[in-house]
Amino acid sequence: MLKVLPERFNKKWLIIYLITFILLYIIFLISGNGVFNKESGKNFYLSMFYLAIIPSTMIFIFGFLGAKIIYIFSTVGIFLGTLFIIFSSKQATGWEDLAAVAGLLFTYAVSLGIGIAAQIGVVVSKKIKQANK
Repeated sequence: MLKVLPERFNKKWLIIYLITFILLYIIFLISGNGVFNKESGKNFYLSMFYLAIIPSTMIFIFGFLGAKIIYIFSTVGIFLGTLFIIFSSKQATGWEDLAAVAGLLFTYAVSLGIGIAAQIGVVVSKKIKQANK
């Protein structure tokens, strides 16, 4: 899986970034309109834009800098958090909206933490192997 992703500082990361952002933005728009029963307006589209651009940018930075494991875990966490939003807010009256967004942020934070721990583990194991040679 890691061999499919481009190497660090590769321009292909920009394409992956745009695809991730657009996909996440569309999912947030669909879930926001259908799940939260919100009326589409300027503020709604802007808030969904920010909700999609911030994690997409963070994920892109990790991938662009060569931390592919963090990228994979973060991407999976964002999309699992989005599924959490979709399934937890069937009858959104107000508090469910807040709980759904908190669940998204929690899922993303946990996946980011696991990704960072895994990336550190890989780096440390490579350093130990190099030191033993």
